[in-house]
Amino acid sequence: MTYLTSDTHFSHTNIIRYCERPFGKIKENEIWIAEESQRPKHLWDPILVKILKEATEEHDEALTNNWNNVVGKSDTVYHNGDFSFRGGPAKKYLDRLNGNVLLCLGNHDIEKDVRDAGFFHIAHYRKIKYNHEKFILSHYPIAEWDTCHHGSYMLYGHVHGSRDHLTKFRTMDVGVDSNNYTPILIEDIIEKLEKREYYPHHTADLKKEVNES
Repeated sequence: MTYLTSDTHFSHTNIIRYCERPFGKIKENEIWIAEESQRPKHLWDPILVKILKEATEEHDEALTNNWNNVVGKSDTVYHNGDFSFRGGPAKKYLDRLNGNVLLCLGNHDIEKDVRDAGFFHIAHYRKIKYNHEKFILSHYPIAEWDTCHHGSYMLYGHVHGSRDHLTKFRTMDVGVDSNNYTPILIEDIIEKLEKREYYPHHTADLKKEVNES
């Protein structure tokens, strides 16, 4: 079976706050509304360090369990980048995950750090075919992609759900923030997107698209 995902951000404490991921006490800013005597006094306050550590561990454990609950040991997973924070601990997390993982590098994936982590393959951009369908994989959303006018799919990450309202064409954020913090089966992606319009490429098509919008 084949899955896609992106932006797991293992070990990245601040991503929980930035994207309002529902893990740990920082998910509802509980550390800031506590009684004044219990509030952290500075960034190195033991109270804050403990809260952030616990939130990160809860986040990482939940994403690992979600992954392994759907992905089998012999399955294929295309990961569209930002696997972990700055690439450093990638091997630590990858060793716990099922499947053969192919990584498209994201802005937090330092190539020299992830090179020896154990990924099945590493690339900046990837084109794949599955059941006669063509997919373009990239960490970043691409405005116009290879064979978009022939029905290819553009699957990306990076934006953490901020483009989920754009549903006219065959594009999709496969990141965890848009998919219940779980890899998504490629057949489910096809079922969701296959009835959408092809993205226009030629000048006449583009003019028609502008006039109709």
